[in-house]
Amino acid sequence: MLPSRGLEDCICPLFVENVHLPKQTRAGGGTCAVADVIRRVMVRQVVAVLGVGAVAGALVGVPPLAASGRSWAGGSVVPSAVVSPVKARRIAAVWGGALTYLPRWAPKGVVVTHWWAGTCACGTDDNRLVVQFVRRSARLDWVVSDPDQIDRTRAGVVCTRRRPAAVINRRAIFYRKRGTFETAWACIAVSGRWAPGFDLLRRLTISVTQRADAGRLRALDLERMVASAHAAPRGSALGARFELPSRSEVARMARAFRRPLLMPAELPRGFIYSDWTFAARAQPGYDDRRQLSVAFGRDSLFARITWTVYAGADRVDCPNRTSQRWPRRGVIDGRPIYVNEAIHGVSVWTCLPPRAAGNVQPLEAVLWYDIRLHGPAMLRLAMRMVGKAKAG
Repeated sequence: MLPSRGLEDCICPLFVENVHLPKQTRAGGGTCAVADVIRRVMVRQVVAVLGVGAVAGALVGVPPLAASGRSWAGGSVVPSAVVSPVKARRIAAVWGGALTYLPRWAPKGVVVTHWWAGTCACGTDDNRLVVQFVRRSARLDWVVSDPDQIDRTRAGVVCTRRRPAAVINRRAIFYRKRGTFETAWACIAVSGRWAPGFDLLRRLTISVTQRADAGRLRALDLERMVASAHAAPRGSALGARFELPSRSEVARMARAFRRPLLMPAELPRGFIYSDWTFAARAQPGYDDRRQLSVAFGRDSLFARITWTVYAGADRVDCPNRTSQRWPRRGVIDGRPIYVNEAIHGVSVWTCLPPRAAGNVQPLEAVLWYDIRLHGPAMLRLAMRMVGKAKAG
């Protein structure tokens, strides 16, 4: 199940450098067409992070101050739990707590369903966090990005040379309606970095967009939701600790995968479990294997690990006796370990024959990590994670 396109303008929720484009694939038609091609040909190194299910929350909603520019009758809209502290921390793991801003308030009935973060690798000003909410049949896309993010500027979601629709919580809130889409947004001052060594980022653009369906929010509701944006907690574990998914969460993954599910037993220091996604067919028509991906992060868009398990052996990734495309880097617990060091990330994987882990068909387990994490110690750990992974 891949992330859907953003409501109003095209998005690129995947790292382009972690996508294999088949030779027969030819992109055309601009940014959106390229993004569509990328979604169609995504393979093992999936780095888009997608949440599943509604999240029960505990953040107490704080109603914004009275708005200027619009009237508010009150009464029907009450504070609600929007994003739980646990979920906020997991989102921050793959985006960065200093740059993760989430709504503290939303109308009654609004719940979070999915989310992901990514970059098109076009530069460090082309990053985007998308959190999806629903209210009955209405879908809301909450988007956080650099003010210079290319699709945002092309879509006109900017805060310059425009009169705000309202001022709420001392924030200038902008609003527009185009066809069946309504968008409210603001540009706020922040102080954070995408990763150590990056320039300090001082502003973010935050927006929420809805399609006019049943359960739709009023324009003022959208504006108040944006005005309530607040920083998330830090998305990492303390010291040398790390946090794997709970047993109950792994059980949910296994039920979705319906195959023996290999999971790592350790992570690099500071990393925490973020979220998981399942696809019955990894790439329909190109790679029809069942796929389950688990995302881990350490408080940064550029400190991420993706763990992916496939039901079935890939003809390229899993060499047979006549293929030498991927020479073995080592053998751990009887498992051959393969490594591919690329420009933007490193993939480490193993291929298990039938009955090696209670599996009827072959399994492929792949770990991908950002190149900024790369080094001898990280590579050894990644190989150990793959070689010693246990069936959950």
